[in-house]
Amino acid sequence: MLHETWAFVGTAGDRILAEAWLSAGPGPVVIAGHGADGDRNAQYIRGAAKAWAQGGITVVAADAPLHGARAEARPPPGIGDPAWPVFVEWAARDLVSLADVVAGALRPEGSLGYLGFSMGTHYGVPAIAADARFGAAAFVVGGAPVDAVGRAADVAPRPVLMLNADADEVFPRDAALALYDAFRPPKEITFFPGTHAVWRSPAQWYRRLERFFRDTL
Repeated sequence: MLHETWAFVGTAGDRILAEAWLSAGPGPVVIAGHGADGDRNAQYIRGAAKAWAQGGITVVAADAPLHGARAEARPPPGIGDPAWPVFVEWAARDLVSLADVVAGALRPEGSLGYLGFSMGTHYGVPAIAADARFGAAAFVVGGAPVDAVGRAADVAPRPVLMLNADADEVFPRDAALALYDAFRPPKEITFFPGTHAVWRSPAQWYRRLERFFRDTL
């Protein structure tokens, strides 16, 4: 496993940093999108990425706008804020730019995978819907903001896996199911014990994600 830090220019002209956990040989390539409280080095991405890279899956994650090395004095908007749709569109465009960087640097043999956590679901759905290079997507503790639901159907026929917490206080069951219903088959959803940020037996759900990408990419 090799770890590198990349830099590229985003759609707004700013410098974006990305972490790449590279497998030793050819294999699936997954781009990860972090949640609102994280960045490209979030533990829930970094821990899995190190293990997956040793097993042949490359993982790349970049800072979303207004997060990590791109943080500014003003906080990022929350769902429902007037600026939220603009933020989601910005983040989605940057995700496509990251896919360009990954394609140029790694030249993957197959399609890209996408793994979005919470907020990473919101901008991940429209980005994947617009970019055929993504062949499969998994969304963890994501819910049903309008921006994601409105583009969810366009992800098909690429497979989707949703993993959600059964006691999620941010995106409860009805919000998760609303997004799931908006996706078209093939799709699958599982509710695991835990809250939005605290999961019981997280290792088994990371194994489930790893199997999903190995089976679909």
